[in-house]
Amino acid sequence: MPRITPTPDPDECPDCGEYGMHTRTCPLARGLRAVSDADGYWFRRFPYMAWRTRPVADAELREMRWRGVEPPEDAHILVTNIAPGVRRRTLILLADTDAA
Repeated sequence: MPRITPTPDPDECPDCGEYGMHTRTCPLARGLRAVSDADGYWFRRFPYMAWRTRPVADAELREMRWRGVEPPEDAHILVTNIAPGVRRRTLILLADTDAA
């Protein structure tokens, strides 16, 4: 698959600049903030947890593709809670537990 040059899609990022940065009003940036807010909510509900895994969110998938990354279908996100309001997201592949 050819690499995609990060150029804002006018339909997805109508007010973003040409340098691959989203503005606060960009629909994709709002989607990424919503994912981040949902992760923060999850860690506030489970403050004893240091990490969690979850499927790749639609906004994250669109952002990765926009930047030229095509994650495998079985990719997940590992969200690590570093400090209140500070989280790291890492793209991971989960092991196939059904393999012999």
